[in-house]
Amino acid sequence: MNLAVVINAHENSETFRDTLESVRHHWTDQVLTVVDAKGWSQFQGDDCPAFKLEGFWHGKSSAPHRNMCLGLMKAWETWGECADWLCYMEYDCLVGSSDIEGLLAEAAADDVWILGNDHRRDARSIPFLERFLKSRADIQYLLGCCLFFSKAFMQALSERDFFRNFLWFTNFNTDAPRLVDSSGAAEDVYDISEFMYPTLAGLYGGKVKEMACWDGCSWRGDAVRFPMRFRPDLFEHSYEGGCVLHPAKDFANPVRSHHRMKRKLTFG
Repeated sequence: MNLAVVINAHENSETFRDTLESVRHHWTDQVLTVVDAKGWSQFQGDDCPAFKLEGFWHGKSSAPHRNMCLGLMKAWETWGECADWLCYMEYDCLVGSSDIEGLLAEAAADDVWILGNDHRRDARSIPFLERFLKSRADIQYLLGCCLFFSKAFMQALSERDFFRNFLWFTNFNTDAPRLVDSSGAAEDVYDISEFMYPTLAGLYGGKVKEMACWDGCSWRGDAVRFPMRFRPDLFEHSYEGGCVLHPAKDFANPVRSHHRMKRKLTFG
């Protein structure tokens, strides 16, 4: 199983470097870091052990949909069909183990094109997305902090020239996307990527799979290996069996400290 990883970063922080080290230790050295142009000067001349790409000027740590698209496009150009799966993750994720290959192999065999946490369907529409697609689509959602894209899905996106088309579209469509229900009531979309990629996977013929979900009080699914949620930061215990963990924004977070020590004990 050949895995490549895109990490989105807005600053060259201890947290980002800890995440990068965890990816390289447990998974792969095929890593592309796409950097918010606002923080690019922090990475110039730095000996970061990954490909580095200056992204667009985003200016904040959340909802970097253009840089996510750019990173996926460049990762596909770099590794293409050599990679069975591409993983996109935010800087405040953490990889805690190599226990991912079996899940991805099963997903590929079952025609799953994208995996993540907190899967749901939404009966509302997103006019921003409809303008881009030039059609209506059944809306699906996955938490955007860490998503796994199959080779089949990346091929489908590439064949439709999705990446360039979306970047071109967002050059001129800069309005904030909104979810709109049948009565016309609207709600801002935090990150269009969280809706767009699962929706496109379903639209183009693939399946969407949930790994785990935090309902605000408790977990469902495989939360031992994939304890990822929007908030709050992970703190309850060490998450010893975690494969991918989120969020852990602080370098001194006890969860990070625990897994960092585990890596040190297993180097060499």
